[in-house]
Amino acid sequence: MALDPATGDLYVSDGYGNSRVHKYSPDGKLLFSWGQSGTDPGEFNIVHSIATDNAGYVYMADRENHRVQVFDSRGRFETQWVNMHRPCVIYVSDDQDVYVGEMGSGMNVNRELPNIGPRLSVFNTSGERYARVGHLGLRDRDGAVLRAPRHLRGLARGHLRRGGGLDQRQQFGTARRRDTQLSEAGLAAWTV
Repeated sequence: MALDPATGDLYVSDGYGNSRVHKYSPDGKLLFSWGQSGTDPGEFNIVHSIATDNAGYVYMADRENHRVQVFDSRGRFETQWVNMHRPCVIYVSDDQDVYVGEMGSGMNVNRELPNIGPRLSVFNTSGERYARVGHLGLRDRDGAVLRAPRHLRGLARGHLRRGGGLDQRQQFGTARRRDTQLSEAGLAAWTV
């Protein structure tokens, strides 16, 4: 779910089996819906996560189409970001940085291949990626591996937590705006 910053309207991703997005008024009235299954712009293959920015744009993690789609507040397609692997969570920070958690492979044949996740990528709202960490998964100090980032939420400026799994308090670490690289060493504080 995500809120429209101007109106308080609620966007709900309905991705498992329905491939749609629904927009509700603050009092719960369905305003409209959009989307269908498929691979064209405005079509989805598991709408897994949704977020909005301060300008009112809606960001959809279209997981099995391996992309993020961006829409205006009326559900009109604006653009898509590609070259990511199974984006399963999206979060827009107060600074308007767009964090995308990408899942690793669901198949044994390519599970250990580099550069297809699981990982965290950071974009600006125009889709320019300026940070990415984790090409074979992120490891903590004890060697535990991040396999599927599912929930990201802001803690304070520049900090994130990873949710899902067993412990909702798992800290992801710090990302500085517009860094060209986010190193795994910079994430040494996250714990499992």
